[in-house]
Amino acid sequence: MSQPLTIWYITDNKPGHLNQLKGLSQQLNHRSRHMSFQLDEQWISFNSLKLNWCSLLGQVSRQAHTSTPAIVIGAGHKTHLKLLAIGRKFNAYTVVLMRPSLPLRLFDAAIIPAHDHPPERSNILKTKGVLNTVQPKQPVNGNVAEQNGLILIGGESKHFVWNSNDILNQIHEIVSVEPSTQWTLSNSRRTPANFLQRLKTTAQENLNIVDCDNTDGEWLPDQIKKASKVWVTPDSVSMVYEAITSGTPTGLFALNTYKKNRINSGIQQLTSDGMVTTFKQWQADKQLHEPAQLLWESDRAAEWLLNHIRQNQTQ
Repeated sequence: MSQPLTIWYITDNKPGHLNQLKGLSQQLNHRSRHMSFQLDEQWISFNSLKLNWCSLLGQVSRQAHTSTPAIVIGAGHKTHLKLLAIGRKFNAYTVVLMRPSLPLRLFDAAIIPAHDHPPERSNILKTKGVLNTVQPKQPVNGNVAEQNGLILIGGESKHFVWNSNDILNQIHEIVSVEPSTQWTLSNSRRTPANFLQRLKTTAQENLNIVDCDNTDGEWLPDQIKKASKVWVTPDSVSMVYEAITSGTPTGLFALNTYKKNRINSGIQQLTSDGMVTTFKQWQADKQLHEPAQLLWESDRAAEWLLNHIRQNQTQ
């Protein structure tokens, strides 16, 4: 690839979707440098654009992009039609993240979590969980962040039965058992409104509470990087995968599930594979165990996509 490879990322600006695109972009850049070619990346938000194809393409043309795309990548159902429209206009290779609501045959490639049960096709990559920006920690000599713990709290979901009392009791037990650890806890936008207030009334001195409204997109990856152990409620699926991607020993709080489905089955599979430690397992020896294997799906997806495009070009 002597000329820069131009990639357009189509985003609906939802944090979860944006995080997936950023994770893939990060590793595409890393691998392109090692493969001695350049990327020309452009980010396009289509939230405010009309779906009418002629109108949409006219607006794209007026955005004064310096180069036309060779690859167009989108995440989020609202981006799919627009992704296809741009791919058709510029004869670009179209890539969708997560299983689309449109037929898969309309896209050139797809990167889909295994829990969405994608079909077995050469142009589809199954991933363990969704892509993210977290990278595995590098081995470091010496005692680094041995006394820092991170607790991530979710809330109401369609997959797990939320019980604030149970989670509060589990938090108190974890923090009490490890008084020498300085714990940082943060919530999510799904956390019940009175949860943090209830926690603050009985919180131990070694627990620092940070409201998610006071954090930005860099806060979580930075905290995971600093932590020597992480606890996550299982409803927070993306945060579970971010924690284990870092290679940090990760514990799962105990929550009952609703009817068995693809999401809670995926979390159960992580337990079976030794990637996480359940609260019940932790109670037996008060230890969190490192993930049984390395998980870095953003990097694997970047490698697969570049190889897949190269193979397609030589056919």
